[in-house]
Amino acid sequence: MKQIRQRLNDLSQGNEQYANFHRKIIKTKQTILGVRIPDMRQLAKFLSKQYDFLAVKQLSKSLDKTVYEEILLLGLIINYSRLQPKQKQELLLGYFKMVDNWAEIDCVIIDLKNIADIKTWWEFAMNCLTLSDEFTVRWSVVFLMKNFINDDKLIAILTKFRDIKQDGYYVKMALAWFYATAAINYFTSVMQELKNNQIDLWIKRQTYQKMLDSYRITKSKKQIIRQARQLL
Repeated sequence: MKQIRQRLNDLSQGNEQYANFHRKIIKTKQTILGVRIPDMRQLAKFLSKQYDFLAVKQLSKSLDKTVYEEILLLGLIINYSRLQPKQKQELLLGYFKMVDNWAEIDCVIIDLKNIADIKTWWEFAMNCLTLSDEFTVRWSVVFLMKNFINDDKLIAILTKFRDIKQDGYYVKMALAWFYATAAINYFTSVMQELKNNQIDLWIKRQTYQKMLDSYRITKSKKQIIRQARQLL
């Protein structure tokens, strides 16, 4: 941990302006050193090749939970590690408890393109949607957006979203992001879902705005969106 901490400090040198900018957009209570994300990813990939499950657990206990980069590094190591799905999931649940900002979530989204055990990850994400922690639920929404917007899973996800009890700002923003992204290829299904009274009015407004801002949605569809927004 001492060597890792020194490396993070070295990587942060000369990045004071970046650290100040990052602090404004992340709005975290943690100390931000100013290590750039590409450098964080490179360090995490290097360490993930050396760490087994027990080593990552030990790292999670020894890091400084008041330092943004130390927490994010843990999340990235979990992400890049070649551990079994159940081991990764156990580590992620512990990681989520340390997080207090969206960046430590959105930078640690597992990509299932090269992972065989999709079923286990699907079940994990759907279960996380039922939990009470804001950033755990956000991770699940963003994870599902990245990996499961497809013919087989979309309707099940939209149905599950109706039952989310967590109403924190970062969950609601993630839901709006998901709906707007899904609308690119599943416009009719998403527009129909947004008529559901179980969906928060604020989320609907944010979704429509994100859809209108998207370059991937046609002008004719945007006219339909504007008409739907006027009916809110």
